[in-house]
Amino acid sequence: MPYSLPLEILCHIFSFLQYQDLYLIRGVSRQWCSLAEEHIYLDVKVQQQPVTITIGQVPFTSTMELYADSYDAIEKVVEFKPKDGHAFVSSLRNNNATTPPCSAWQLYHHRQMQIKFGQQQSQPQCNSTTASWLQSLTPQEQQQVLFHLQYNPAMECLYALPAYSWLASSMTEQVDQHYVGDKSLILSFSYVPPPPPPQSPSTTATTTKATYTSDTHSTSLLSLPLSSPPLGAPQIKIHWLRVTLDWIISFTQPRIRCTQIYGDRYSRLYRSLAHKYGCYRYDELSEPVLAYIIEQGKDHQPSAMVSASKQRQATRMASVTDSILTTTTQDDSYNKDDDTLPQQLLSYIQEHTHEYHTRLSKLQHILEGACVDPRMIWKYPFAKSFVVGNGSLLSEEDVVRRIQDSEEEWRSLTRVLKRRFCCSF
Repeated sequence: MPYSLPLEILCHIFSFLQYQDLYLIRGVSRQWCSLAEEHIYLDVKVQQQPVTITIGQVPFTSTMELYADSYDAIEKVVEFKPKDGHAFVSSLRNNNATTPPCSAWQLYHHRQMQIKFGQQQSQPQCNSTTASWLQSLTPQEQQQVLFHLQYNPAMECLYALPAYSWLASSMTEQVDQHYVGDKSLILSFSYVPPPPPPQSPSTTATTTKATYTSDTHSTSLLSLPLSSPPLGAPQIKIHWLRVTLDWIISFTQPRIRCTQIYGDRYSRLYRSLAHKYGCYRYDELSEPVLAYIIEQGKDHQPSAMVSASKQRQATRMASVTDSILTTTTQDDSYNKDDDTLPQQLLSYIQEHTHEYHTRLSKLQHILEGACVDPRMIWKYPFAKSFVVGNGSLLSEEDVVRRIQDSEEEWRSLTRVLKRRFCCSF
């Protein structure tokens, strides 16, 4: 029986399986689930498979690599960090251009980001059988079929970094921490102010000052020469990236849907806001919400990073006590969360209820309401341009309508092809 095999033999057997196969055998039992998930993390860490973060826009891009550092066996979250502990991204350190971009370009386009896992590329979903009937299609139909079948949301996903606040950086010496998230990942980073531009002796005499006045004092925020060059984009310091295991596997298997990262924490937050404060809709990807979700795990961080032996013992005991403690645990966590929600978070959610502050969350919400898979956002260039704010003049309704029309056209084509060739996609 597989259950009686030594752990070393099971790990050796797992080494011959691909990630998607390991992900599927998790359903055998709780023991196999914990073993397979931990094996995926250990293999990623031992093989030094990086997560590549690309910031900027071609040809002015800066890249960095993060490597697996730890695994939260309770939340099933893998944490990636820079190898040397420090990773700074600057628009001046570009990899594909011989000259740095202008300052105006840096301030806007430096906020575009893409995150990819590993060195492997997306596997085409066209096998030899599919290739045979593709030859009988018209060139236009072939192009359309390949466009849809080879689409992988994980490979095309883009993110827009929050705007850099010059006012906050000049008033405080401490660098603020920011969060960018999606359903299956959260990235933590900080903006590092760029060094001030050099001033020549002839221009230091002519300055202009802007004074910020508060109720108690006034502070000089800006004192720069009139002829000084504009400040460039700030450096970006990456702290860590946390992802789910299915996010890692989705780069080779696009059909796998990513689960919600920290799903239990989001559920407790939703129950607290809905039952006590009547807040049913809010932007789950906003920075205050992401910051609260991360803060919830800091008190339990030492117990979260458990070893493999302790995890297996916990799963054996959990099968006996789950049915008894589930209701009590949910009630206790609900009552506790009602009292521990920060007032700052409550004020933000109550003020911005039913609002979505990122273009990505807006589109995802509208597409879900229209019964369209939100992952289809990254299939179309006009939708990606809208998400990252790259000069798109379309509104949310225009983008959603064009996505709906394109997907309906693809469904009509698949029905025709299935009747013509008796094949499946």
